[in-house]
Amino acid sequence: MNLGLKRDHFCHLDTANGKNGFTLIEVMIALSILSIALVVLLGLRNQGITLAARSRHIIEATLLARQKVTEVSAEGFPELGEKKGDFGTDFPQYTWRQDVVQTPFNVVREIMLEVFWQENNREVSLAVTTYLFDRGTKARSLAPISES
Repeated sequence: MNLGLKRDHFCHLDTANGKNGFTLIEVMIALSILSIALVVLLGLRNQGITLAARSRHIIEATLLARQKVTEVSAEGFPELGEKKGDFGTDFPQYTWRQDVVQTPFNVVREIMLEVFWQENNREVSLAVTTYLFDRGTKARSLAPISES
């Protein structure tokens, strides 16, 4: 089937002076568009790498915080006060701070745990708050602490 079109109609462009090819301005515009697209794509790639590293830190910090809360609850009813520490040689880039405060109920303690790490030369943290009930003392009531 012949549509009456010659192959030359698709392969060559006529310029203003009658010669085949692209003009310099067409080449410059094409290169400009290509370079802008490449810069945008490289920027997105770098942003993706940064976000992947940040999400890895957040996941690790969340798991470490969960581990620390489990340790605290396994030790029994915690004493009031603040403690600090690290996660040993397995996770040397992370540190933690635990603050145990009294709640209005004498058998409940609030544990605020914060995990810290360095990211882009600044300290970043993830905070977790939980409450522990004193299961060892059955005689205590859930009545609020009296102010005397």
